[in-house]
Amino acid sequence: MNPQSQIPLPQDPLAQLRDIHLPQSVSWWPPAPGWWLLALLLLGGLAMAARWLWLRYQRSAYRRTGAAELEQLFASWQNSADTSAFLQQLNALLKRIALYSFPGADVASMNGTRWTDFLDRQWPGDPGNRADNCFSGGPLEFGPYAAKPGGIDVAALHRSSLRWLREHRDQQRA
Repeated sequence: MNPQSQIPLPQDPLAQLRDIHLPQSVSWWPPAPGWWLLALLLLGGLAMAARWLWLRYQRSAYRRTGAAELEQLFASWQNSADTSAFLQQLNALLKRIALYSFPGADVASMNGTRWTDFLDRQWPGDPGNRADNCFSGGPLEFGPYAAKPGGIDVAALHRSSLRWLREHRDQQRA
């Protein structure tokens, strides 16, 4: 036998190494402080947006009520075809809405051309560019005071009144 073969051979040093130990995966909970701050900012922003939307909804309640009353007036006119009563009631409705929306203006004493010019001035944009404008020079100017107003397009007046009600500038609640 070979004398060298009796000497034990050293074991492979690489075989004695242990495998790489991976760290545990990072847990998603609890989040870092920055995420908590971001969540608080988002919740605060959502609360402010919800409050703003609620206040806006509350401020426009008179518009919804006025639109519902205008629809009732129009339905009543369709049943009775009493244009004079429709014009008087529409004029009163628009006056109430204007009194609520423009407390600083002298709305209560306005009539005729001054009243219809006031209604036209409260729409956004340039009043001269509106083709469907039927307040100035229209049936609301002198129609409510006529005994038997004739030749009035009540449907167009209804549409314009509804549009004014929804789009007029509101100085009181702005």
